[in-house]
Amino acid sequence: IEPVRKDVVAHTLRLTPDELAARLLEGFDGIAFDAVRSTDGTFDAHRTRMGAWIYVSGSHACPDCVAGTEGYWRAAWKLPWSAACVKHRRMLASDCPACGSRFASWRRDRQVQPVYGYMVPEAGRCLNARGGGTRGHRTGPCDHDITTLDTLQLDPSSPVLQAQAWVDVVLEARHVIIAGECVPAIQFFRILRGFSALMLYAATPKEIIDLVP
Repeated sequence: IEPVRKDVVAHTLRLTPDELAARLLEGFDGIAFDAVRSTDGTFDAHRTRMGAWIYVSGSHACPDCVAGTEGYWRAAWKLPWSAACVKHRRMLASDCPACGSRFASWRRDRQVQPVYGYMVPEAGRCLNARGGGTRGHRTGPCDHDITTLDTLQLDPSSPVLQAQAWVDVVLEARHVIIAGECVPAIQFFRILRGFSALMLYAATPKEIIDLVP
C-alpha cells in the first residue's frame, strides 16, 4: 500500500496506521528481513525479495484458520519460516489443487489481474485468477474451497510444532533469548537463514542425521 493511501485504508478498516502495518508483509521489516523501499517510501516487495526469504506472489494457508465467517489469513504465512499451524497442529497448505497455483498468487500483468473487485472476498476460497478465457484472458476467481484441503496432522509433541512455536514467538516478541542473551529477531533470522541454506545446499545426509538425536 502506497504511503499516501495508508491513512485512508487504515481509517476504512478502523485500524491505526501501526495496526495496519502489523497486518502487512512489510510489518516484518527489521524483524524477519530488511525491507527495500522506493524513493517515496513504498515497500518494494520484489526488490526486497532479492535479499530476503519472502513470498511476494503467494502464500501458505491453514485450512482451519481460513474457515468460517471469521476466517483469516496471517501475514506470517508469506514467510518461508511458516510451515505449520501451531493452533490447529497441522502443516500449512501451499498450492490450490484446482488452479494449480500457490495461494494468493498473482502476476504484475494487466491481462491476468483480477477484474472482480466488486466481490467481497472470502478467506476460505481461492481467489487466484483463472485463465482459459478468450485469447487467454482470465475468467474470474478459482473459488476452490480451501477448507476442504487435507494436510498432515501433527502430534502435539512434534518437533515441527515446537520449532514453529519458537519461530512464532520470535516474530511476535521481535527478539529471542539464547544462552541468556537477548538477540534481536533480525539477527536470529539472518543466522537461521544461513544455517538453512547450508543444510539445503551443502550438507550431506550423514551430517544431517548426526544432528538428530
